[in-house]
This record gives sequence, C-alpha cells and structure tokens, in this order.
Amino acid sequence: MELMLEMPDTLSDETERITCQGVVVRSKRNPDEKTGGYGTAIFFTRMSEEDREKLGRFVDHYLASELLAVL
Repeated sequence: MELMLEMPDTLSDETERITCQGVVVRSKRNPDEKTGGYGTAIFFTRMSEEDREKLGRFVDHYLASELLAVL
C-alpha cells in the first residue's frame, strides 16, 4: 500500500509517500465522523527504514498535538 502523509516538519505543502505492506487487524466504522470514515488498525509487515522513520515522525507529531489538546 501507499500512504500519503502531510509531514509536520516540512515548510511546503508537499506530502511524503510511504510504500509498505501490511495486514488490516481491525476496522470499525466511525459513526461520529462527518464523512462516514473508518478507524483502521494496520500491522505493517514490510517497510524500508527510511519510510519507518517518516511514519514515526508523523505519529510522534500527531500524538504530541493530541496530548496538548487535552492539557
């Protein structure tokens, strides 16, 4: 699969492309979602180290911003 991530540490509006393989381990409809989306959990089975680092930065930023919203 390919993931397109808007990276927080870039100054442009460009996205980072991550190519990986994985298995869907959970998928649940989000009834509160305006677009009717799904919450999906993926176990990544194959990803380059460079893409793993990009995904890690993206997740770290997201978790930090969620934590700040709670405080």
